[in-house]
Amino acid sequence: MTAPPSHKLLDAPLDAGVPRYTSYPTAPHFHAGVTGETVSAWLDAVVPDEAISLYLHVPFCDRLCWFCACNTRQTLRYAPVAAYLETLRREIALVGARLAGRGRVAAIHFGGGSPTLLKPADLHALRRSLGEAFAIAPDVALSVEIDPNDMDEGRLDALAGIGLTRASLGIQDFDARVQRAINRPQSFEDTAAVVEGLRARGVGSVNLDLLYGLPFQTLETQAATIGLALSLRPDRMALFGYAHVPWFKKHQTMIDAAALPGPLARLEQASAAARFISSAGYEPVGIDHFALPGDAHAGAPPGRGGGRP
Repeated sequence: MTAPPSHKLLDAPLDAGVPRYTSYPTAPHFHAGVTGETVSAWLDAVVPDEAISLYLHVPFCDRLCWFCACNTRQTLRYAPVAAYLETLRREIALVGARLAGRGRVAAIHFGGGSPTLLKPADLHALRRSLGEAFAIAPDVALSVEIDPNDMDEGRLDALAGIGLTRASLGIQDFDARVQRAINRPQSFEDTAAVVEGLRARGVGSVNLDLLYGLPFQTLETQAATIGLALSLRPDRMALFGYAHVPWFKKHQTMIDAAALPGPLARLEQASAAARFISSAGYEPVGIDHFALPGDAHAGAPPGRGGGRP
C-alpha cells in the first residue's frame, strides 16, 4: 500500500485557479466578437416550434452581500430599479418583435441581483410584457431567485400570481459569525417562513443555495447549516464554492482573507457537505447540485447539473 499524498502535495493543485462554471453561457463566451448582428442572427435562426428559454436579470440589491460576485449594485432608492424595468420592457418588446411569433417559451428565469426586490405590481407587469411579446407554453417553467430578507405576503402572492413553479432561495450559511463576515444576516426562522409561504401557495419546487469556503466557516458550523437546510426538505440543493476575487469585485475586500479556509479545508468542506446531503436521500447531479429522487433534476447526466437554477 502506498502512502497517502501529503497535504503539501495537495495544496498546490487545489489552490490553482479554474474557469468559472456557475453561469451559462460561461464568461469566455462573452467577448467583443459578439455584436448586435450576432444576436440578431441567433434570433433569426429560431424556428416556429423551437423551445426557448428567457432570462431576466435584475441587477439591483437593497443590501450588498460581500461574498457576491454577481452583476449587481446596491440601491436604497427604487427610482433606478423602475427606470431599468422600463428599459427591460422595451427590450422584451424588441426581441419579441424580432421573433415575430417564432419559438415557444418553455422556461423563464428571473435572476440578479435580487429580483424579489421588485414591487408586486412590477412583477405582474413584467409577466404581462412577456405574454404580449412571446408565445409562452401553457406549462412554462417559471423560476425566481429569492432573497428571503426581501419577502413579504404581497411578494409571495405576486410570485404565485405570475405562475412561479420553482423558487431558489439563497442561504449561504446560517452561522451568525459567518453571516456577519459576509454581510448576510438571515435567520433560519425567516427562511423557513418563506419556504412555508411558497408551498402554501402551490409552488411545487424549492431549491436552496449553500456556500462552502466562507470566512470562519468550519466543518462543524457547515454541518449545522446543512442540517437546518435539510429540515426544510427542499426538492433541490446547490452547493457552491465561494470565489474570493477582490481584484474583480471590490466589495470582497470587506472580507478578511485570513479568515478564509485554505485549499485543503475547502476540499474537506465540499466533500463532507456532499456526503451529508447524499446521506439524507438526495442524488448528486453534476458536480454541485443535489435533488430528491422524484425531482426532474435527479438522474441528469454528469456535468449537466451546474449553473444557476
